[in-house]
Amino acid sequence: MTSIQAQDIINPVAATTTLSAQFGSSMDNTINGAGLDAFPTLSGTHEGTTPGNSFLATNEAGSMDFDLGGSFLVDGLAFWNQNGPGPGMTGIQEVIVSSSEDGVTYTPIPGSPDTFAQVLGPTSPVENFSFTAVTASFIRFDVVSNYGDPGNLVAFAEVAFSGTAVLNVSDTIFSDAISLNPNPATDVIRIHNSSNVELKGMHVYDMNGRMLKDIQVVDNSRDQTINMSALSSGIYMVHIYGNQANVIKRVIKN
Repeated sequence: MTSIQAQDIINPVAATTTLSAQFGSSMDNTINGAGLDAFPTLSGTHEGTTPGNSFLATNEAGSMDFDLGGSFLVDGLAFWNQNGPGPGMTGIQEVIVSSSEDGVTYTPIPGSPDTFAQVLGPTSPVENFSFTAVTASFIRFDVVSNYGDPGNLVAFAEVAFSGTAVLNVSDTIFSDAISLNPNPATDVIRIHNSSNVELKGMHVYDMNGRMLKDIQVVDNSRDQTINMSALSSGIYMVHIYGNQANVIKRVIKN
C-alpha cells in the first residue's frame, strides 16, 4: 500500500550517457538549472547555449539516463533544446523516452514525445509534454537523430519532469515521527525521531541535487544534529534514513 505526496517539479539528481561529451560540456549542465532564468522550473527560458550551460556530444545514436532520486508517478516532462548560438545548429531531433523502476529494465512511455523541436533563435523556449502517469525512478532518452547535417552534434540544454512522489506507508509514518528544529536554522539543526525506526544516517543536498553532507549515525540515540554553519543561506533537502524507512525534509538555512 502506498500514499502520494504532492510534488510538481522533479529535478533529476544525476544524469549519465553513453555519448561522448564535447568541448568540456557535461550532462550535469542539463539538470542543474545552468542558463535558465528560473530554477527549478517547468516553464522558464534558457539563455544562449554554451558548453558551460548545456551538453554537446558526438553525432551518433546513444542513450541518456536520468536518476530521479526516488519513486515517482511521472506524468510529463519539460525540455529545452540546444539553441542558435550553439555550434552548428545542433540539437536532439528524434527520441524514444522510456521509464524504469530499477535502472535496468526500461519500457517506452506511451504518449511521450518522439520528436523535439529545433531551436534556431538565441534562446530556448521550453517544450512541455504530458502523458499518462507511469511509476518511475529513472527516465531514459534514446537519441535516434539530431538536427542539421550528419557532422553536427547531439546536444540539448535542460530537462525536468513533472509528477508526484510515491511513499511507502512506513515512510509516511516515519515522516510524521521526524522533527527538525530550528527551521529556519542558522548553525545546528536538531533531529528528533519519535518512531521505533533506528536511524542510520543523513544526507544534505542542495537544490541542484548535489550531496553536501553524508552523516552516519554511530549510536542509537533518537536525537541527532547536523551542523549547517558552513553552508550558504538557502534551501536544502535533508534525506534521513533508517533500517526500515526514509524521509526527505526541507530545511531553510539563514
